[in-house]
Amino acid sequence: MPFETNQLVNDQTRTFKDMLNALKAGFWVTLPCIVVSYDSDKVTITAQPTIRIPMRKEDGTISMEEIPVLQDVPVMFTRGGGCVITHPINKGDECLVVFADRCIDLWWQNGGIQNPFDNRKHDLSDGFALFAPQSQPNRVKNISTEALQIRTEDGGAFIELNPVTNEINMKAAKVKIDADVEITKRLTVTGLIKSLTDVVAKTVSLLSHLTTGVRSGPDTSGPPEQ
Repeated sequence: MPFETNQLVNDQTRTFKDMLNALKAGFWVTLPCIVVSYDSDKVTITAQPTIRIPMRKEDGTISMEEIPVLQDVPVMFTRGGGCVITHPINKGDECLVVFADRCIDLWWQNGGIQNPFDNRKHDLSDGFALFAPQSQPNRVKNISTEALQIRTEDGGAFIELNPVTNEINMKAAKVKIDADVEITKRLTVTGLIKSLTDVVAKTVSLLSHLTTGVRSGPDTSGPPEQ
């Protein structure tokens, strides 16, 4: 019995769609993942993809299978011009892994411009980890809608830059500074100022200065010697 033209076209279209779907199934672009481990020396993570994929078994049934853990995924920190912003990475953190067009092995090992070690394209072996997309249970709460903040997730410590007032606000349990500090404007302090060493006003030392015109009784002494 001859095929009808419409039936033949429909069969060809279905076959073509099946071929495209099979091709796209191995074409990786991005995946939300969960950190399994972090190597701070190599700056890489191992990551578990969070979206299962359907797999057809030999008996024709479909099962949902986890994608294998991704190995040696380079972490992308904000970096450039001799500066870098880093942050801790913990097991269980969420991240987004994006997959390169070509094999990154030789570039990752040696830097510079390299030939591809392998002809694979958009492969699970060639991911980069960005931090971090947020699932609803793990979303950041109490985000400022007025200022840029660098903060802990719970908001217990932050540095805040307000683009309207041009003010910088800071909150922390303690601030430690290992540097000389220069202040060219007025300093207003409402708390205690405590020094464990000397305090110098121009050339006058608080610890070692001598006072002129010293008298006994209720008289007022003179100014400090230079």
